[in-house]
Amino acid sequence: MDYDLIEVGASYQEGIEQLMEETRRGGSRTAPIRVCLLCSEEDPLRCHRRNLIARTLVRQGGSVQHIGGDGRLESEEEVRQREARMIRPPRQASGKGGRRQTRLL
Repeated sequence: MDYDLIEVGASYQEGIEQLMEETRRGGSRTAPIRVCLLCSEEDPLRCHRRNLIARTLVRQGGSVQHIGGDGRLESEEEVRQREARMIRPPRQASGKGGRRQTRLL
């Protein structure tokens, strides 16, 4: 799925604006209204809503918390850190003609 293409679409942008408007309506600067989007995916790393909606909200200054099945909260920043630990940066392979490799943990 091309999330970048979806993100620039007019209907997607309209939906995000409606969502952001809900967070501003009736709340105050110190106590904004909280909005909850739900899906059935336990792990945010496999959730398409995170890959699209969460990244847009974070870019716009929103705070995103993922709720685990046990009620535990994991911030979007914590999910990104966990994701970074799972995929190590490519390393130069010795004696392989400069091929780069990615290791998954």
